[in-house]
Amino acid sequence: MPPWTATAPMADATTAWRETAGVAVEYVLEPLASTHHTERDVAAELVRRAARLWGTQSGGPQAPAFDAAIAEPWASAAGGRATAQPTAAAAAWRTIADQLRDRVFAGEWRVGRGLRCLIFAPIDGDSDRGGLLIAWREDAPADRAWLRAALGDAPVTLTDIFGNRHTIGPETDDDGTHQTHDIPLSAEPVYIEGIDTELVRFQSSLSFDPAIIQSVAGEQTYEVLISNPWDIPASGRLIITEPGGYDAASRSRDRSWEITPRSITFDVAPGETVRVPVTVSFSRAIEAGPIDIVFDTDLVAEREYGWVRASVPGEISLDGVEMEIAYRKPAAGPDADLIVEATVTNTGQTTRSFDAFAFGPGMPRVRASIGSLEPGQSAVRYFPFPKAAAALGGERVIVSIAEADGPGRLTKGVDVLAR
Repeated sequence: MPPWTATAPMADATTAWRETAGVAVEYVLEPLASTHHTERDVAAELVRRAARLWGTQSGGPQAPAFDAAIAEPWASAAGGRATAQPTAAAAAWRTIADQLRDRVFAGEWRVGRGLRCLIFAPIDGDSDRGGLLIAWREDAPADRAWLRAALGDAPVTLTDIFGNRHTIGPETDDDGTHQTHDIPLSAEPVYIEGIDTELVRFQSSLSFDPAIIQSVAGEQTYEVLISNPWDIPASGRLIITEPGGYDAASRSRDRSWEITPRSITFDVAPGETVRVPVTVSFSRAIEAGPIDIVFDTDLVAEREYGWVRASVPGEISLDGVEMEIAYRKPAAGPDADLIVEATVTNTGQTTRSFDAFAFGPGMPRVRASIGSLEPGQSAVRYFPFPKAAAALGGERVIVSIAEADGPGRLTKGVDVLAR
């Protein structure tokens, strides 16, 4: 299995081979070429690929559907005598093999954009081995490469890819309401043991469906999903804290969002999932792009957990439309103009028309229109702010488009550098 092999299709192949041939399946993972990568990078990539491969198994208390091994775990040592020594990849392989022993994939936890977190549960539910998280950073910005979540009341054990361990305890927020474990993530996966597996699986189940919120005028209906991974009923009260809600910094309610109901009382049977409809609307000033959907839950299951906060990545977009914003300054000097450019692309299947506006702090709004934009076509509109380059330096300029004959709208901004 070369490094470039996608893992998801391999799961389908495993099932087909077992059903048709009735034979055991073993994958042999080939490490990256050490001539182009450091030994540590080779080991980290191998662990990420092995974790993803293990994560293609369906959840539940079942044995793995395949075996796995690595190619060439030994390297010849330099010197006069021909001796073989284990590679860094071999050491990392031994660690992940120990971590995954007697554990089965139980789901993926969307802890943040550009982060990966896989949940593994003990095959034997009564085992004292406990659950496991394998988490790493993919392409998240460094300042957002953190796993900040409620993993239980006790300290958890962090193990790096070579087996080095340390513990980290939960921290309480300033108002004493929530406890979280704050764990930095990097491209090297970290193994997290000592977690409350059912609590983690409960948090991973919380979501908006669909996860992409459409940027349209008026109310829309979505569903909040709540699952119960325990073998007893789970009940409590869930509050959709963000987007909108109460702004602790300003001590006021954010009225740019309307979500009804924000507070949900639930009682979920063991192993069941409930879907709660909510209506959502928001101001045209809300920009498209990634958002965090934050749930605060006063949870009772096998014990009273108190308030548990879970953050789920979401997104605001408009189906069939993309928009990119840029700016330029045609000339230098204190009286230079600022030109904002909006590139709108119709990625849908029908012709679209838009009215467009640009807003700069303290400036009159600038209007434009886009008529009969055919599928696959792009249109560029320019919004001039005469002699405003200096005044808008350090500010954010907003461009908003609205369908001429429909509810769709899309708002994005660009930060103007101060010079």
